[in-house]
Parts: sequence; structure tokens; C-alpha cells
Amino acid sequence: MKRVVRVRRPRRRPSAWGTGLGLGFLGFFIAVAVGLPSETLVARLPVYLSVPIVLLIVAVAIVLDMLGVAVTAADPVPFHARSSNRESGARQALWLVARADRVASLAMDITGDVTAAVAGAAVVSILAGLADDLGLPRPLMNALGIGLVTFLFIGGKAGVKAYSIRHANAIVHVAGVALEWIERAVRVEFTRNRSRRPNRRGRERPPGEGRRTGAP
Repeated sequence: MKRVVRVRRPRRRPSAWGTGLGLGFLGFFIAVAVGLPSETLVARLPVYLSVPIVLLIVAVAIVLDMLGVAVTAADPVPFHARSSNRESGARQALWLVARADRVASLAMDITGDVTAAVAGAAVVSILAGLADDLGLPRPLMNALGIGLVTFLFIGGKAGVKAYSIRHANAIVHVAGVALEWIERAVRVEFTRNRSRRPNRRGRERPPGEGRRTGAP
């Protein structure tokens, strides 16, 4: 008598439009959650304290853009060996590389656009106050502020792109160590692969290992 084993059907991947709309809503909520307090804070602080906040926002955008480029260019083979040796951050780095498309979209598209909008609004708010104090026209100062933010974002991202490709594995490993630290801090291992189940011998089944059907 043959023993029939049920084979799980592969999950349907979400459509490109569904993914795009989901990321768009995520970016909207991030922009509102970050933009409102940052712009309020910048408007109330003096210029010498507001400018460092804007530069910090730009720096965060550039660092995340480096990560987005690095995960798409990283080689997963060294991380497999490091993960087998239980090196710090190796499993988290492998998790990032395995989800390179989603990580790059989150780090480069969503966060990049949100930080650009937030930094632009903050700079416009700062220059509007300077225009009133110095008696300069606001449209001119706003145009200069938008141009300055564009220069910082485009120049900074273009400058680190080649570095991110050359040192992709090192950047991803640093991000993996940071993720490991976060997991320990919040005590939640969200990068662990929960799809693996132990077989009858108590050994984890590799992801690529299939099941036999119709075995006698």
C-alpha cells in the first residue's frame, strides 16, 4: 500500500501593483510620522541647531542608500560559511541578502524619498525664517533650499555608490551585526528562518530539500 504525503503548494507572490501600493502607503505613514515632528522641531529651534538636524537626515538617507546598493551586490557564499561557524551578524546578513529586492526598495526608494521630502521641508522652513530676518524674497530662498537639498542627496548618494559596490559584503556584514544587536535588545529574532521544521531524526530540513510523493 502506497503512503501518500501531501505536498504544500507554493504561495502566490503578490502582484507588482499590490507591492507598489503597499510600499506607497508605508512611505506615506513614515513621512507623516517623521515629517511632522521634525519640521515642528526645526521651526522652533535656532538655525545653528536646525542645520545639524537636516544634515543628520541627509546622512541617514545616504547610509541607507549604501545598504540598498550593497545587498544587491553582495555575494551570499561567504555569509553561508560564516553562518555555519556562527559568526556574529552572519545569519542576519544572509537574511538581508536573501531579501535584497525588498531591502533595497525599503532602504533606497521609501526611506530615500521620505528623507528627501522631510529634509526639503526642514530647509525651506529654516530659510523662510532667514528670509524674514534678512528681508530677502521667500521664493528665492525656497528655491535655494530645494537646490541645496538636491545637491546633498544626489551628490552624496552618487559618491558612495561605487564604494558600496566594492565593499558590499563588508557593509552588509556591519548591517547584520547591527540587526543582531537589535534582536538581542528587543529579544525578538525576526531574521530567523521559521519555515524549517525538524524531521523525524531531529535534524532541520534544508530549504531546498523536497518531499517524496507516492513512496512505497
